[in-house]
Amino acid sequence: QPFTIAVRPEVHFLCDLHAHLARTEVIGFLGGRFDTARNELAVELAVPCRALDLDVGEDAMVNVEADPAQQVRAFHMIEEQGLQVVGWYHSHPTFQVDPSVRDIENQRNYQNHVGQHLHGKGESCRSPGPAVDGVGGGGGGGGSDGAPP
Repeated sequence: QPFTIAVRPEVHFLCDLHAHLARTEVIGFLGGRFDTARNELAVELAVPCRALDLDVGEDAMVNVEADPAQQVRAFHMIEEQGLQVVGWYHSHPTFQVDPSVRDIENQRNYQNHVGQHLHGKGESCRSPGPAVDGVGGGGGGGGSDGAPP
């Protein structure tokens, strides 16, 4: 069922700032809540993460993956604010905006992890918009890859 996504301006700002601080991809997680009465996903918090150091070469320049300890920290920060993890963001600073194979794998992994964490059954809220990679749905990247984060 269609729904709207509302992203706080400070979330846009932080994601954009994070993306412009590096020449390689950046990554972070988004916290928010789903209002069933209004059928709206409100993205209220962005938590930047340190990326894993990938092998040197082409792969490291066009792929990003969150450091597992940073991911755990981000999830706890989001939960401490009374929010749920509703998505992730990353940038494509110097290459096409199409999702890489690693982006697709990350999406699947985050979707499964968050879904199990929130509901115990692998279900999660779906966020298909182009502005964020929703932990439960598709979507393009955010940040400096052409779409607002």
